[in-house]
Amino acid sequence: MDRMDKCEAILNGRVNNPEISPSLLKPEHANARRVIQALGVAFTALYRAITMQKKLSFILKLAALATAFFAASSYADNRKWELIHSAPDAKSYIDRQSIEFDSTFRRAWLLLEFSVPRETGEKSAYIETEFDCTKKKARQLYFITYTELRGEGEELISSDNPYDHWDNTTPDSPNGIALKLVCSAKKKGNP
Repeated sequence: MDRMDKCEAILNGRVNNPEISPSLLKPEHANARRVIQALGVAFTALYRAITMQKKLSFILKLAALATAFFAASSYADNRKWELIHSAPDAKSYIDRQSIEFDSTFRRAWLLLEFSVPRETGEKSAYIETEFDCTKKKARQLYFITYTELRGEGEELISSDNPYDHWDNTTPDSPNGIALKLVCSAKKKGNP
């Protein structure tokens, strides 16, 4: 009989097992048995909570992704897009109201419109971009592409955290212009 079986026998009060020391079953050890039983119940509850936490974590991640998808799909309805860069093949817009502040990092939504549809058929894309104001870098956190301009039409491609690396920006590029606007923005209520 291994230790686990002995503990289980003690917890269940099986006194007629000759392998269990009678000294462990004396009345003065009743409190110890209760503590061991309580620990067993606590560990079982903890295991169930951890298992449930993993399920809840997955559900919360799924809900967050669905929320981001819904927000991006209805994004054009309530955004004020400001043209920040125009080239023969594409135009870039920013929504200044979408700027989020986080110490040296800032996030904002950009809209990219293509003059000619790309190979996969997209004419526009919403891009959530994160900016490092200190290092003057940018990276895409989320994007969703559409068959029509202004994020309308059929959704073609979406990706969560598509580019994990930071890109250097140049002052005259769309991301460079957006970086300057986003990093110079003030929080509402601050002078």
